[in-house]
Formats: sequence, structure tokens, C-alpha cells
Amino acid sequence: MKKILKWGGIALVVIIVIGAIAGSGGSDSQSGTSSTSQEQRQAEQAKVYATNETVASKNMELTVTSVAEKASVGGQYLNEKPSEGGTLVAVNWQYKNTSSEPIGTFSQPSIKLVDSNGVEYSSDGGKSASYATEIKLDRKILSDLNPGITVKDASVFEVSKESYAQGEWFVVIKADGKEYRVATK
Repeated sequence: MKKILKWGGIALVVIIVIGAIAGSGGSDSQSGTSSTSQEQRQAEQAKVYATNETVASKNMELTVTSVAEKASVGGQYLNEKPSEGGTLVAVNWQYKNTSSEPIGTFSQPSIKLVDSNGVEYSSDGGKSASYATEIKLDRKILSDLNPGITVKDASVFEVSKESYAQGEWFVVIKADGKEYRVATK
């Protein structure tokens, strides 16, 4: 019984020491560079880019080339309209691999439309496909992006017409683990 209590006590001390070491490792006050790099990241993410302004991420150059409100998208046979009370926001954008390695399919950038309250809107897959057909977009699907290659892409978002008419809206590009905001209007 004494052996069990002795080993139990030792195990408890080891757990407390490990917890104390792990808990002290994440403090920003230990290093001035941690808080500085965090401030730089916050400043980067707070910056708002303009349409046609190129954003340089770690491995890519990203550009929102146009943002337009549309009453419908698609061609003669695949024509899609917004739901009642909605409008379509078409975002044309491009990205270039500036690294020396291919960028995998699941590491390529993505975009969302965000209102002034921070609400994120996902693109409408069907309407985006119809719009891609309309503008004869030749984009990569399920393929790595090789170095030096630029891809043109587009996404269509269906949002409330009333909401879109009010406030500021942004395209948020997610690339290389960071987010970049581009003003739409």
C-alpha cells in the first residue's frame, strides 16, 4: 500500500510539473518578438485592398479584378436568377503561384463575401458554374497549380438585395493560412 501511495504521489508531482511547463510556454510577455509579429499579422489582416490591387501572400499573388451585381447569370440554356428579395454578386478574381513548388488543390485560395457586420456568405455553386459558362471561364478543378501559372476564377454569391444596398461589403480571400480583405464598393 505504501508503494502505491509513493508512486501515486510521484505521478501527481510529474503531472503538475508538466502542466506548469506547458502552461508557461504560450505567454507573449516572455518575448517581445511574439507580440510584434502578432501586431504585424493583425495590421496585415486589418488592411483593406481595392479591386485590381494585387495582394502578395507567401506563395501567391491574388487579385480581385471585378465585383458586379447581376440580375441573372448563365447563357441561353443555363440562365439562373436570384431568389425573391435576392441579388447576385459576381466576383471575378485571379491568383498566380509565385513559389517554386506546385500548390496542391486543397491549398489553393478561396473567397467569401462578407458584410459590414462580419457575416460571411458562401458562393452558390450552381450559379457560379452558370456564370463560368457565361464568361467562358477556363479554371482549374482538382489540379495542382504549377509555379508561374495564373488562374482566373469567379464566384457568384446570392445575398439579400436590401442588405447589399446598405453598408460596406468585402471579398475575403483565404490563402496561405491568412485572410485578405478587398472592398467591393
